[in-house]
Amino acid sequence: MQMDPADSKKVVLDTDALDWQPGPEAGVDIKPLHEFGDEKVMLMRILAGTRIARHRHEAGTELFVLDGTLADEDGTYGKGAWQRQPAGSVHEPFSEQGCVFYVKKGHFV
Repeated sequence: MQMDPADSKKVVLDTDALDWQPGPEAGVDIKPLHEFGDEKVMLMRILAGTRIARHRHEAGTELFVLDGTLADEDGTYGKGAWQRQPAGSVHEPFSEQGCVFYVKKGHFV
């Protein structure tokens, strides 16, 4: 399911006006956009040279690269790349030059 029918609140944000907040690891920042139940939507920024610890996407994740380059053990993804990590998938993302991407997670339950 892509969107819970009970999630009926319209949300409009100027993402440029939002401050980056510390993310789950050093070198990672987030701009939370929406949260409903297990679903979370955010912008994520990985600073140049940052490697995120290997982790599992229990309820799946989708991401869309907005700027820079994101990589993991399966390849390198530049601006405009869309990626779907199905529920239970494991990866170890990193960025040599830094990147910003849109993330939606928790909706493949």
